[in-house]
Amino acid sequence: CSPTGARVRDQYSIWNWFPGPQGDVAYYVNAPEGSGIEEVDLATSDRLSSYTSVDLGDPAIAGRVFEREEDDAIIISAGGHDIWGHRDYGHFFSEPWSGDVDVSVHVSAFTGIVDVHAKAGIMLRADNGAEAAHVFGMLSGARGSTLGYRRSQGGGSYHDGWKQDDPIQKSEWIRLVKKMDKVEFYLKNAAGAWYLLRSVQIRFPEDSYRVGLAVTSHNDGYASEAIFEDYNVEEFNFPTSSPSVSAAPTSWDPTVAIGGAREGSYWLVGDVSYHKAYGEGIWGSSDSFFFRNWQRGSADAFDVVAYVNRFHTGYPNAKGGIMIRDSDDPDAAHAFLGMSGYYTGLTFISRAEAGTSTDHHQTIFVNQHKAWVRLSKPAGSGVITAYYKVVAEDDWIEIGSTGISYTGPSVRAGVAATPGDKNSHAYVELQTKGFEIVDGGISARKLLRAQ
Repeated sequence: CSPTGARVRDQYSIWNWFPGPQGDVAYYVNAPEGSGIEEVDLATSDRLSSYTSVDLGDPAIAGRVFEREEDDAIIISAGGHDIWGHRDYGHFFSEPWSGDVDVSVHVSAFTGIVDVHAKAGIMLRADNGAEAAHVFGMLSGARGSTLGYRRSQGGGSYHDGWKQDDPIQKSEWIRLVKKMDKVEFYLKNAAGAWYLLRSVQIRFPEDSYRVGLAVTSHNDGYASEAIFEDYNVEEFNFPTSSPSVSAAPTSWDPTVAIGGAREGSYWLVGDVSYHKAYGEGIWGSSDSFFFRNWQRGSADAFDVVAYVNRFHTGYPNAKGGIMIRDSDDPDAAHAFLGMSGYYTGLTFISRAEAGTSTDHHQTIFVNQHKAWVRLSKPAGSGVITAYYKVVAEDDWIEIGSTGISYTGPSVRAGVAATPGDKNSHAYVELQTKGFEIVDGGISARKLLRAQ
């Protein structure tokens, strides 16, 4: 193609050839003047007058921001080495903010990809400096989606693994929710519902920062382009009241590091959930572990179910499985069913009351640390019954029951994991599938008592 429509040669129309003479390539499309896509002029824009549009670092190709008239979509074209390490290179389009925020967007297209680590997404950033602390919920060029972050000015950058579809996703719904010092990273599933992928702790100076959209091509000689549709920024009020559970504000947190454990993480690849966990153990009169959980009423009936897909670790006191817990306190009453470390087997333990010792009920060897696990809680009762099965089509096998005391109107139910080691750098990785909380409990089926 060419501006005149004449046929031309040697234009390097395979644009990801490297090196090549064409740093910028453009399509020419006939459209009525004054309609379609126009470059944003912050000096004259009423809708975007509070925004700034800045290059991070000194990329060879200056970033540009456009607006699509028909739906207010924002289009950003940017070069830059990367948004990573101790200093960033790319483009950032943002507005000032303070307090908590809920921001979401559909990255509907990400094109001009010359490196798999090109990035586009939502960013919360301390300031417009190249070394600023930030949290970045992103779609990459060809690695999937992840949450990147730099907790301090000039510090290193980190992420906790990629969420990858098969084939690799070319678009993504992304959402960041800041709740005090925690930022949660959400994606949308195939049904269009938001789900929490992971979270990170970060503190912005005076709780003030910038919220916006960021792009980097990860190749300073080329520009990549992202289309951001349905971009929405609104204040998030936290904590919120939960009338169905309690008339008072709730301090529930869906991903917590309990008992002084180092913060863990969670991510999803296909149908497998990955949990990276730290902590000194789930035992004795106090626990230290990673807990990804949901609230249910303490008088409600429900079952917690999951398939332990992999738990490979040499830590003998490690544990990974499901838990029903009275609270997030380290010494809270609980029931746990899951794998023990060093291929010991499937373990059922509990703590009847806060601060008391943990009771070991049963450990059963299962091949390769793979099994379906289930904790069942009836309505209006503190009795919890544990079941397992190796094959999904099998009947549930009862392991045993225990009673725990509830101190409030709500309990926590979810996935728990710990290496059970005092070394703060020790961690384990738990893989699960098919996790669900079945409100009302699973329908009665023939149960075989374990021998």
